[in-house]
Amino acid sequence: MPSAEFIFDFTLSVGTVILSGLLIALLLVRGLQRTYPVFFAYWLFDLFYSALPLLTPDLQTQARAQLICMVIRWVLYFLLVIELIDRILVDHPGIARLGRRLVQGVMVFAVVGSLYTLQFDSAPQPTIDSRLHLTLQLERVVSGCLLVLLLAVVAFLWFFPVRLNRNTKAYCFGFTIFFLAKTIAPFVLNTKGVNSLDLANAIVLGGVLFCQTLWLFSITRRGAEATAAFRAHWTLDEQHKALAALAALEGRISRTRGR
Repeated sequence: MPSAEFIFDFTLSVGTVILSGLLIALLLVRGLQRTYPVFFAYWLFDLFYSALPLLTPDLQTQARAQLICMVIRWVLYFLLVIELIDRILVDHPGIARLGRRLVQGVMVFAVVGSLYTLQFDSAPQPTIDSRLHLTLQLERVVSGCLLVLLLAVVAFLWFFPVRLNRNTKAYCFGFTIFFLAKTIAPFVLNTKGVNSLDLANAIVLGGVLFCQTLWLFSITRRGAEATAAFRAHWTLDEQHKALAALAALEGRISRTRGR
């Protein structure tokens, strides 16, 4: 008889697959796949990845395919954040260009940093295969770097009056939670070993399920309309100062690029 942990993980896994299909259908029905093409492509890829064991019954071939898919997934992570920055800063192309360069720099740093920090794992686990260990390390550093970048974006939005629509707000908040879960889970597995595999899976799947549910209920056609950019307690003078600071930052970046 399957254990309670297995049944719980299996239920979460099936739930994420079902919600991935619903998200794809939702984006198609509401015509938002063109507005968020990378977001749409990610969930298509996620469905394909879930079906991989059925497509490749040979275990060795499956392991190689999963490794290739992990690399593709990491690339999609960075493209998702670039897409988010473009949507947030659609009215500020200079700052958006700087954001894209930051993401590219973070991508290089994540790969180099994850390889370098392998030697500093506080509790090496001989029971974890070396390739799996490297994959987990890469997942942890990539997700962690993107999480820090998204938190910086949230901080930027807190101080500057950027007009956002509800869909983009849900996109930003959801992926902040998404990368938080994907940062914590490999850390738990790397430090505690294979005995914590069920816990790590539950953290990832629970985070993904939460985000998928959020997006299903938040992303709508009407959500594409921009909302007020100012915090409720800002005075008129504070609004003018914030707008002036944002315009000055955009102008400074544009002038620097033009040199």
